[in-house]
Amino acid sequence: MCWDGSHQIPLPAGYGPNCAPDGSLATITLTNPGTGYTATPTVTLSAPPAGGVQATVTANTTLTPNGIVQSAAVIAGGAGYTSAPTVTLSGGGGSGGQPQLRRLLRQPELQ
Repeated sequence: MCWDGSHQIPLPAGYGPNCAPDGSLATITLTNPGTGYTATPTVTLSAPPAGGVQATVTANTTLTPNGIVQSAAVIAGGAGYTSAPTVTLSGGGGSGGQPQLRRLLRQPELQ
């Protein structure tokens, strides 16, 4: 529970026990869907600073003649990120997919 100045409210997603943003990842955006993917690629994120919790992301592919990565979704937001992690796609037979986190961390100084 957190106190909003007037009422107790349930702890919002992405907030720690001190009722402040916990540096978790909120969403991921594809800046380029790539081409030639015949299977879903693996999404890898760089680790948070020491003491943080690793976030996980999954890719969603559209098996079209072009084989693009349709989207990516944050499965577990992790915690403790102080800047957007490096995101890479590997496998799946394609190339050029560019996922990127654009200041979408739940941390006020980064938004």
